[in-house]
Amino acid sequence: MNRPSVLLVSPHSDDIAFSLGGALAAGLFDGWRRHQCTIFVTSCHAPYAPELTTGDAVTAVRRAEDDAFCAFHDIELERGDLAETLVRGYPSIASIFEPRRPADDPLFGTTCELVARLVRGFDLVIAPLGVGRHIEHVMVREACRRARPDTLFYEDLPYAGDLSTDELDAWAVEHLPGASCLAVDVSAHLGTKSDRLLAYGSQVAPADLDKVLEHSRRRRPAPELRVDGGAGSGSCVACEVLWGPREVLARLSDSSIGTRRGRTPKVLVDFDGTLIDSVPDLVALTLEALAAWRLEPSPRQVEALLGLPTGERLRRHGVPEGELAAGESRFLELHARCRYTRSRPQPGARRWLAATHHVSKWIVSASPRNAVAAGLDEHGLAHHFDRIIGAPAAAGLDKVAALAPERERLVAAGSWFLGDQRSDLEAARSVGARFALVLNPRNRDLAREADRVLESFEELLVEPLEEAWIRSS
Repeated sequence: MNRPSVLLVSPHSDDIAFSLGGALAAGLFDGWRRHQCTIFVTSCHAPYAPELTTGDAVTAVRRAEDDAFCAFHDIELERGDLAETLVRGYPSIASIFEPRRPADDPLFGTTCELVARLVRGFDLVIAPLGVGRHIEHVMVREACRRARPDTLFYEDLPYAGDLSTDELDAWAVEHLPGASCLAVDVSAHLGTKSDRLLAYGSQVAPADLDKVLEHSRRRRPAPELRVDGGAGSGSCVACEVLWGPREVLARLSDSSIGTRRGRTPKVLVDFDGTLIDSVPDLVALTLEALAAWRLEPSPRQVEALLGLPTGERLRRHGVPEGELAAGESRFLELHARCRYTRSRPQPGARRWLAATHHVSKWIVSASPRNAVAAGLDEHGLAHHFDRIIGAPAAAGLDKVAALAPERERLVAAGSWFLGDQRSDLEAARSVGARFALVLNPRNRDLAREADRVLESFEELLVEPLEEAWIRSS
């Protein structure tokens, strides 16, 4: 089953983080293939990074900030590479917000052409409402309306924070006649939103964040404008709001377990040794790394030590103590280039993945993220996963630390973690997840601590993990 796709249209590099960062953290688009296009990229504006003295330096930093945000939320990022207003000759910040028609900007035609190309093939398009009259936000709004009449629109933060909740309703009704709205409860996810937003250090300061959070806590659209009529609004402490055709909003609301129930069950899956029998590739990588020291253990000897930390494995194979750091670096470099061509999915894994398209699944791996992504692509499994959490190239990953920003979300979800090592068990416990041990000859001592022990993924077809969610609901 193909997952639906959503395109998030961002005029500038921080707009999605400002306006939809809470909804993304709350899981509004879990189960969707997520894409973002940042339209205006070439920049000279970095108010909180005075050390950036050239446009090229500012642009590079802003691109890196956007890259990090999209990687965190597993969003595929594309750029329009148009220049921002101040680069194009607008004389001041104030001039950007002066009332004007989109067609008065020389780049409006180019923006419309770009947007018309971008939106093709997506099941859902989400764009800025244009609150605050930033000319580039208004240009993008109108370009999306022309190309996709079913576009949904987010309230532009931080500018929306200058209006009262009634003024915002009136703005939306004036600019989108007949539109309704969906209020997404982000109460439990303001911490994640804050962390990700402050990571845009060239653009966002604590005072900006305070303004955004205060707005989210007081924002309450009128019940008669909401697709749910305001149901559950009494328990909502903070929200983000989308506007558009009622039928499109209703479909989004119905497809999102997170917005309907505040509970999006997830299965977190380790990669090496759990989803994939990666022994052949890990043995080959280890032998290649050891060759630099002319060490030639047998494949059986290498396999026997898999599961130990890399440095300890190399030490036992004979790498001198003073050269273990170099050995670990060598192994990580080789691992980062691996595509897992020698490996195979565990028995029953393909059938289980195909049978659980309705369950949100993440990969959580200490292996290099780009290698894990390549391995999933190699074996045709990538489309089954909403997110990949993996190690940066040539570095390790602490799974507990990597999952810490998601703890509130995962605890509320009642998730499972499928793994084969103690680090997987510890990561599961850190986010309140049940732990299912994928058994192998090297990990039988963990069986007594696991909530479930699996000899094969085939067992999950007989007794699905979802039954535990149903019993606990």
